[in-house]
Amino acid sequence: MKNLYAIVLMICFFFVSSCGLFYDNDPLLCTLDTAFCNPLAQRDLDKVSIPVNAFLGNLPPNMSEPEIIDKLTEWIICKSCVTSIDFSCVSCLDSFPPQSRIGFSIQRDGQIKALAIDILMSDQPRFVRIFVRP
Repeated sequence: MKNLYAIVLMICFFFVSSCGLFYDNDPLLCTLDTAFCNPLAQRDLDKVSIPVNAFLGNLPPNMSEPEIIDKLTEWIICKSCVTSIDFSCVSCLDSFPPQSRIGFSIQRDGQIKALAIDILMSDQPRFVRIFVRP
């Protein structure tokens, strides 16, 4: 009976402790918070390209465009300065190669600021620009 009780406890412990493994199994998801948020706080938007390109460069090469934008959206919302993701579109900007856009909001100086980031959807996706939305 003691063995059965110990086995049940071990199984319960395993399930409780591993619940996050299936959801939080991505080591890239919440990386580079300071590198992303500090330039936004300092209004130095050009420096945001560095962490964004680092994140995009570490994605697996076989991902589809929607998967890339989904991962980037998850990565952005994980940042401490980001309050919400407002929209995203995949290859929606007319360019060659196409560009995708993610709109998000940050809190800066006690106010909510709306920003958007454009991503070039080439063989190796990369940052194009970030700008303040009206």
